[in-house]
Amino acid sequence: MAEPAEGLVSRTTASLETMHVPQALHDSIELHKRHLLGLAGALLVGGHDEATVQQTIDGVFQSYKGELVTAILALREGGGDP
Repeated sequence: MAEPAEGLVSRTTASLETMHVPQALHDSIELHKRHLLGLAGALLVGGHDEATVQQTIDGVFQSYKGELVTAILALREGGGDP
């Protein structure tokens, strides 16, 4: 089940590739991706279809992405990694 889960998470997090993310946040992003992968895998193993899993991880990711943008802006305003 790992391969379908990885594909779902990759599709969900692809928008991060176009964002300039400060180095200080890279570890946090990787941790969040691992958590999404675990969630997606568990939902798939639990019998949920891929569309339901995609919708679930998309929702979780959108919440996180909002917090990530706030953190990026705070770092930039505070003189952190531009």
